Amino acid sequence: AAAVATVTAAGGGTIRVASGSYDEAVVIGSGAIVGLLADGGAAVTWQRTQGVGAPQLRVTGGATVLMDQIDLRTNNSPSDPALRVDGGSLWVDRAVIAQNDGIAVRTEATADVRLRNCFVAGTVDLPALHNTMGSSMTIVYSTIGGGTGASNGILCDAGSDITVSDSIILTRGTEPEVDCTTVTADHTATNVGVMATMTGWFTSYNTGDFHLSASGQTTFDGVAEWNNGDPLVDIDDEPRSGVDMTPEPAGADFIP
Repeated sequence: AAAVATVTAAGGGTIRVASGSYDEAVVIGSGAIVGLLADGGAAVTWQRTQGVGAPQLRVTGGATVLMDQIDLRTNNSPSDPALRVDGGSLWVDRAVIAQNDGIAVRTEATADVRLRNCFVAGTVDLPALHNTMGSSMTIVYSTIGGGTGASNGILCDAGSDITVSDSIILTRGTEPEVDCTTVTADHTATNVGVMATMTGWFTSYNTGDFHLSASGQTTFDGVAEWNNGDPLVDIDDEPRSGVDMTPEPAGADFIP
């Protein structure tokens, strides 16, 4: 939080985050442009257990934030998302957003969120991703897993839109995996395509570890298609094919 305050006061900058577990609530606003990057692939976990009533990160006030290789877990407030974006933009790459008591990512007030190479897990009776108030989400090569009960993978209100490519979006709940009026999806696996969610497709569905098991590789192989401009690596920094129009497994975990 101290580093963010310094950088925000200067209008923006890049913060390289050392290995460790950080337990604090941070707000980035004032139109700042801020990068939060794990230092050299450091293992970084961002929590929110000391008190309730705030997300790990809120992006607001026209700010733009790029986050790379930082995991968000253990927000103990069911009424607060791990990531809240209202009136700002957030780009998240190679992150795990899981095991939070509330929504993983919520957009408000014409926000813009882009998720690439991410594992995003929901919880019981809540959507994993909630897109509201004319906001937009773009999801590329990511795995979204809704929880049990009345849970969606993605829920939108009227006027919000979702664009999804080369991803996996599932739920174990009773609601649709995607409940959005405006959604554009290609080369993406959903419950409709693969039937009921099988937790055995992944290393640990309940903890948001969506690395593919052997049966998962079989289920999702060839669903995605790599094209120019797609990410060259997966969530583990392992290289993708990098060849135009090559079929690949959908989701954040690339298995050659």
